[in-house]
Amino acid sequence: MTVEVDTFKHYANSGVSISFSKQQQLSSPSTSHNGSTPATTTSYQIEESVRAADFTSQSDNNNNNNNVIAISPYSEPGHLLDLSSLEAPSQYLARALTHLKALRPDYATAPYLDTFNWGEVVRIVQQLAEQDGYTPELRAEPENGSAANTTTKTHISGPKEWSFYIVAFRSRVPVGTDRTEIYQLDAIAHREAMERGGLLKYWYGVPDVNGRNLATCLWRSRADAKRGGSGPGHQRAMRVTMRHYTEWDLERYRLRITPQVPAPAPAADSTPDGEPKTKLTWKWDVSKWHDHEEE
Repeated sequence: MTVEVDTFKHYANSGVSISFSKQQQLSSPSTSHNGSTPATTTSYQIEESVRAADFTSQSDNNNNNNNVIAISPYSEPGHLLDLSSLEAPSQYLARALTHLKALRPDYATAPYLDTFNWGEVVRIVQQLAEQDGYTPELRAEPENGSAANTTTKTHISGPKEWSFYIVAFRSRVPVGTDRTEIYQLDAIAHREAMERGGLLKYWYGVPDVNGRNLATCLWRSRADAKRGGSGPGHQRAMRVTMRHYTEWDLERYRLRITPQVPAPAPAADSTPDGEPKTKLTWKWDVSKWHDHEEE
């Protein structure tokens, strides 16, 4: 989470959707891109350590310690994620998200759900879990008709769903703006979020020819997002950001992953080592966040 998202986190956490435009400062009408007209990018000279991510993925081999990975364009100490601080599902997702990439060049204006390679990310999550021998936790629900004065009977209704909180921030900064201060505060806010815990991925793109950009972050939970975005670094970034941005729009989503538990395969359908010949693909979806839903 950083300047591009965290500076408006207090709005996201309160459940308020925001959209802002300083139209009087724009030199040309707003334009948008579609899939048939790719947006080109403008190169901004910034330090390599804080250069905006392109379409390539971050590698999780940035550090000799396999439990410490880079989850953002920042790879310096203090910006890395210690996987040992997370439960298994979040560990798998954080590793898989090092392969997150934009599938289209007009990501700054394209529909969020069509922008990233979520299917590939979830397949990697599944592979990591299976390699680790992870057994999905099952969901137990009360049986219908259980008497109130007796011990409630339950039945297994399936594996428990994993749920994660996503914030996407669309912005516009006038072309030619000196972004040095923005990127410096972005790095400070990111480090602050890492210290508070729960951030699994931070990605941001390169501004297009109109100065529009997309930033997104994925948190273990909304509670983590609240805690991560409440520090002084984020408050300072918010004040500075409001001076530079002419447009911004905040979107919130939920990533759901449901592990699938295959039934024991008959011998004829198994490999010599007893493994099923076919494995079930885990279910997943990315949808708009609704505050009335439980986390």
